[in-house]
Amino acid sequence: MTLPSTVAVFLSDYGWYLLFLAVGVYLLIQHLSKKRSGGNESQSASAVNQDPASVARRQEALEVSRQRMQEELNARAEEFKEKQKRLEEEKRRQKIEMWESMKEGKSFKGNARVTQDIILCLEMEEERAPGDPAGEGLPLVVDEVKVRVRPKPLTL
Repeated sequence: MTLPSTVAVFLSDYGWYLLFLAVGVYLLIQHLSKKRSGGNESQSASAVNQDPASVARRQEALEVSRQRMQEELNARAEEFKEKQKRLEEEKRRQKIEMWESMKEGKSFKGNARVTQDIILCLEMEEERAPGDPAGEGLPLVVDEVKVRVRPKPLTL
């Protein structure tokens, strides 16, 4: 086989692959050249257009905003800690009451209901927003649940 015939056979077998490869390489080179030249122009243009005073003002505003957000986060964390502490104290008090009533031989189911209501009211109080006009200034009242004592049935 001669050289022109082998080239013709190669192109007929792999011609489309070579064409797609050439187009892909061309597009890749174009993309990389745009990226390289575009990055340098935008950095130099932004550095020239901004004066130091505006940059300083923007940095100060950003710092003030960060401090404000941090203070809000700290306040919410403190409120959460207080709420958890109150709930833990209420659970501890409930356990003590249950233990005392068990020692005396009394039922503690009614007391558990009252303490559950108190815990729910405490949670609702915490969910109430400080600026909420509907809940502002109104005391939170918990009604006591009356416990009925049922007599034991008579056995014959």
